[in-house]
Amino acid sequence: MITLSIVIPVYNVEKYLRECLDSVVVPGLDDYEIVCVNDGSTDTSPVILAEYQEKYPKLVRTVHTENQGLGAASNNGISAANGRYIAFVDSDDTLTANAVKEMLDVCQSDDDLVIFDLNVMTDDGRVSGIEKGCKNREEGSFTLQEYPQLLFDRANRW
Repeated sequence: MITLSIVIPVYNVEKYLRECLDSVVVPGLDDYEIVCVNDGSTDTSPVILAEYQEKYPKLVRTVHTENQGLGAASNNGISAANGRYIAFVDSDDTLTANAVKEMLDVCQSDDDLVIFDLNVMTDDGRVSGIEKGCKNREEGSFTLQEYPQLLFDRANRW
């Protein structure tokens, strides 16, 4: 079984898609897959997805669906995923240089859930702030019994 499936719902994001895919494709790194869900895109997103699937056939897979929205596309990605863990990346977002490796390293733990933060970027590529993955969480590992507030905290899909 693959350890990590990165699910990327895609809908009319030709402007951002290559940068997103370049940030999740790590040649030579094993034990993960990228599942792209083309949610009925009408721009050149399907062509871009086909290029990446052809270039990285062992890593990138594409599922094509009628446009159903982000929730359905995410669920279709989950259904197609082979990983023990699933990470979501929005198709207009990018991961930092070592993010995939760090995610795979964390997946070696017995944790059920991993929450991480994100950098908010300006159009010119500068970090303008940090958004917490969960607003009121503590750093490090903990159990739900130790930190029951997590059930009431807003967590982002990614």
